[in-house]
Amino acid sequence: MYLGKPDIWIRDAESLRARKAAAEMPQRGLSLDEVSDGLVNFFNGMVDWGHPHMGMNVIPPSTLPSIGAHVMAAMFSPNLIEEEYCVNVAAAEIDCVAMCARLAGYDPVQAGGIFTFGGLGTWMYAMKVALTKALGKESRARGIREDVQVITSESSHFSKFITSDWIGLGTDNVREVVLNSDNAMNLDALRETLEDCHRRGQRVALINATTGTTDAFGVDDVKGIVAVRDAFVARHGLERIPHVHADAVIGWAWMAFRGYDFDANPLEFEPVLLKDLRAVAARFTDLHSADSIGFDFHKTGYAPYVSSMFLARDGADFDLLARPAGAEAYLFHFGAYNPGEYSLESSRSAAGALAAWANLKHFGLEGYQVLLARLVYLERILRGYLDARPAMVVLNPEDHGFVTLYRVYPEGVDAKAQVADELAGGDDDGLARHNEYVHRLSQEIFRRQREERGPFLSYTSSFRVNPNGQRVAALKVFPMTPFATEDSMRSIADAIEQARKNVEVASGAGGSA
Repeated sequence: MYLGKPDIWIRDAESLRARKAAAEMPQRGLSLDEVSDGLVNFFNGMVDWGHPHMGMNVIPPSTLPSIGAHVMAAMFSPNLIEEEYCVNVAAAEIDCVAMCARLAGYDPVQAGGIFTFGGLGTWMYAMKVALTKALGKESRARGIREDVQVITSESSHFSKFITSDWIGLGTDNVREVVLNSDNAMNLDALRETLEDCHRRGQRVALINATTGTTDAFGVDDVKGIVAVRDAFVARHGLERIPHVHADAVIGWAWMAFRGYDFDANPLEFEPVLLKDLRAVAARFTDLHSADSIGFDFHKTGYAPYVSSMFLARDGADFDLLARPAGAEAYLFHFGAYNPGEYSLESSRSAAGALAAWANLKHFGLEGYQVLLARLVYLERILRGYLDARPAMVVLNPEDHGFVTLYRVYPEGVDAKAQVADELAGGDDDGLARHNEYVHRLSQEIFRRQREERGPFLSYTSSFRVNPNGQRVAALKVFPMTPFATEDSMRSIADAIEQARKNVEVASGAGGSA
């Protein structure tokens, strides 16, 4: 599960200072063998994401074809900004954009897309396109001169704040909409938020629909969000229409089921599993309603970091980002495909596009369908083992995006009754105490990972907030490896139980938190 022991662990400020003080460039270069040995040492303690006991966030093992794609990109160093610098490699990006457009239900000829530096990069493109639509192209020269609003759910990715900060809009102009019980954006609250913006004279540039939140795998109703947006625009006669972006960096692979015949069930999924798959897939049939979609192939695409794509239903949206002709006098004189004319990056690796192309071709639709089904099956097994323990409560029983969030309570606490009270806002004092208990348990799980080679699991300080605005912490298992088995799910549940017992012994508190 682990590659050796982590002998270089930057665990505190002192070890960080010591590392900086010791690092220096040699006077005479090292041999190839010496450099290779040094590189290998950096991977001591690194985890094998393909191991059956992996359940850490959304990190999958990489396929051999996608690894090969990265190696080829490193060997020949194509710069994916113009055909002159990458020649045929440009076709990999074009193919990926078209394949994913078909997957989503866009016209592959009309759509446009670009690979970028992670899910945050897809947010950056969405926000820049949205702001330019809202403020006009002149804003690119004059800058942002009004408090344009970005609307998203309270469980959407923190990229909303990073992007609004770095792009110059400001984090105060991001509005968060409350959630339904299924962790999706509440459409009535969205409607009221839009009306409040109008009453205040604030223009709305972007509405973000999260289709697969990082923690509970909440999936916003994209079609419903677009309908609310369209009704708002019609009601007030707006000429500039807010851009709707679907942040599907985790959930995009579920679109592989859009054409699956669940009645005929050609892949012969078992009835209970088929029911779960149908329920999740139904939430991804309408992503084509959005104006753009974000993809991460290094998540549910099983490619190495980093491979992300921003896909626009209308490729003409990229014209909004185009720089003036001749701005880069020594570039873009040859070929018909020159994304560097509008890309944020001027040096852009082709590794992400090549890796995505390799896996889309390698898996095909059926491959992704089987892979996702396998993970949902494992999720069901794990939840059964957790539910069998009275101190543990699964927090997202209706979500089947193969992530399981759960809370653990001290001896003597009625876990199911307590969590219901905390989520409803009826016991904020208890919530605070038990949040601390869950955090201590996460630290024990982390200690066992490092010292005893225990399973690699995760923690979130806020999977959602209760009606009083109090954060609800949770432990998290996000198995992404297809090599996991029923036995490995049992081992993970047993490891969590052992960590709970260790915390109880250490606290000596019995039933108190």
